[in-house]
Amino acid sequence: YDSDFTSRVPSAGDPFIAADAPVAFRDTQAQVFFPKTIHSNELHLLGELNDTTLLFGLYKFHEKSPFELNTYEFSTAGIVQGINGCFGVVPVTRECASAVSWVIDATVSSIAAFVNVDHPVNDQWNVSVGLRYSEDDKEQTRNDFSLPIVFTPEFGFVFEFGEEPAQRTYDDWMGHVTVEFHPEDGHMFHGRYARAFRAGGFNSFTFGESDRTYGGETMDSFEFGYKGTLNDGRLTLAANMYRYDYSDYQQPLSYRKIIEGNPVTISNWINLDGSSITGLELEASILLADNLTLRGFYAWTDSELGDLLAFNGSNPNQEWLFDEEEEALSPLNPVQLGGNSFPSLAEQQFSAALTWNIPDTDMGDFEVVTHYSWVGDREGSIWGIDLDRMEAYGRWDIRVNWEPTDDRFEVTAFIDNVLDEHGVTENEARNWEEDFIREGSLTDGRIWGVETRFEF
Repeated sequence: YDSDFTSRVPSAGDPFIAADAPVAFRDTQAQVFFPKTIHSNELHLLGELNDTTLLFGLYKFHEKSPFELNTYEFSTAGIVQGINGCFGVVPVTRECASAVSWVIDATVSSIAAFVNVDHPVNDQWNVSVGLRYSEDDKEQTRNDFSLPIVFTPEFGFVFEFGEEPAQRTYDDWMGHVTVEFHPEDGHMFHGRYARAFRAGGFNSFTFGESDRTYGGETMDSFEFGYKGTLNDGRLTLAANMYRYDYSDYQQPLSYRKIIEGNPVTISNWINLDGSSITGLELEASILLADNLTLRGFYAWTDSELGDLLAFNGSNPNQEWLFDEEEEALSPLNPVQLGGNSFPSLAEQQFSAALTWNIPDTDMGDFEVVTHYSWVGDREGSIWGIDLDRMEAYGRWDIRVNWEPTDDRFEVTAFIDNVLDEHGVTENEARNWEEDFIREGSLTDGRIWGVETRFEF
């Protein structure tokens, strides 16, 4: 792994320093062993009683997932072998050459049972009811971590830490009630309430900063919508309003800790209360002329994270206080997450597509499609700072399909991203070990071409 994002090599005089500049040489290699064993069994029973449809199910799942991570520090390999007590060992084992070792043994056993009843009350009303119970038993029998601390080329020691074995059980009831109303042909109103549950789990290493485990997450969802056709089928409409209320929303969080005088970034899961997502979605399709169709989509979303006072370890402007006696690092300006938006959720987005069909020409059938989509500003992280924010962007595509009278082949010409505009789709913040860089993903640039499909 090129930790410093260069192609540097260590200097001849000092393996800690790069050959091309007086800076630390940080390249590493990681070996990960992740064998996983999964056993699952499912039983479904489907039946009908008069007009009522019944579905029963049983589910059993077992997963054993041991994990082992060893990293090899090129610049300090000899020193690491020495402080691990491996001088003279040939061949050098992974344990002797590893700068960091992390070993986990964990198992998950799950059982679930559910029933769903779908009943048409009459020609206008339909009711569906479902109920589910699940139980997840999670056990972590080993969670060991070792880190050689190298002070000088001649001196260092191994820091070792291990969590006690632990076991937790997460169980809850879930279900849904869905009602559909068809006042007349071509129109349908629907409402739905559902409760979902996601089991908690184990954090990696808390070092006393957070709980060893995090709790299960519950979501109550409310939806109301309409679908229908108007104007003799030339106009199709769909609208949906929804609200998701979370209890103990599961959120990953990174923070700083000083271990034996060395700063370490710790990433764990926590639970937030009061998180929610509210939204509205609209879709429409209108036949403007016999061969001309316009389709559109619009979405509005409002999201809020629950209250939590925390500090942002990936903010280069974060101020810190170091207590030399306690060897503790604490923020001077913790941030309130409450009210911040969920990452990657745009408040507004829309798209529109115009399709023109040209059938029965001397050369065959043609279809011309032009499509434009737009996504609003999004947060790249839970912290709501400008450095992580992803700006709005749009994209325009054009596509022409040709089906000749000889139906053995088709031809498509296309231009994707006509205006060659780039948008950020992902923005991931790094901590201070990686110089607070941001790693992102961009939309593809302009691409054009011709595709031909033959049938032999």
